[in-house]
Amino acid sequence: MLALDPDVTYCLGITAHPDPGAIARIIEPFAKLGLVPLSINARLFSDAGELTVDVQIAGIGPDQCRRIANQIAAMPVVRRVVTGEKQVLG
Repeated sequence: MLALDPDVTYCLGITAHPDPGAIARIIEPFAKLGLVPLSINARLFSDAGELTVDVQIAGIGPDQCRRIANQIAAMPVVRRVVTGEKQVLG
């Protein structure tokens, strides 16, 4: 098992249909695992008919990030999920 790197923040960029329950559904996989994201930013682009949600989370590894991203991507309300990571330079 890989040790968690405390200096890595995982970023998930989600594009979803502008559904009233979309944000709650997107955050649910984190809550089920007892995880609290560092930040959650959502923005509705009504002219494009899409909702974007950006989530940043630390304290997980790349495999767990991938599993969460796959769970979110499988939701009917979600159109696309992209992931990335950023490292704190100290």
